Amino acid sequence: MAVEKIKYDSSWSDITPTGLNGLANNSSVNTNAIDNTSNQVLDYEFEYGYKYDTNPTANNTIELTIEFSSDGTNWTDKDNYSQNIILTADTSNHRKRFSVTEIVSSANYSPSYFRIKITNKGGVAFGSSGNYLKIRKVWREIV
Repeated sequence: MAVEKIKYDSSWSDITPTGLNGLANNSSVNTNAIDNTSNQVLDYEFEYGYKYDTNPTANNTIELTIEFSSDGTNWTDKDNYSQNIILTADTSNHRKRFSVTEIVSSANYSPSYFRIKITNKGGVAFGSSGNYLKIRKVWREIV
């Protein structure tokens, strides 16, 4: 009898968007397009690291949005899915893990093309270093 297992890539790939370090308050950056048409993986897991050099406003947020595209070039401007990270007033290094299917709770798989948009709503600019975004594939394996 076949058994279904979840398999993770053994390594993470850095997809940090240009401009993430030092990103001004109320500004956004996008990753490059993530093309799932050839990989056709079940899901993608992300690790997002963020840091402020000056205390952000407590309870303000960082917004992580998944934007969709049918061709990897033209992006949706509505009907996107977002998740907020609620901030504490400190300058520590923080990490957040999330997945496409976690944010897009109605999906059982990743879309053909998508990108991650990061919006700083912390009240101050991101730190000048220490901010990153990594990705790894999540596969369904039948054994």
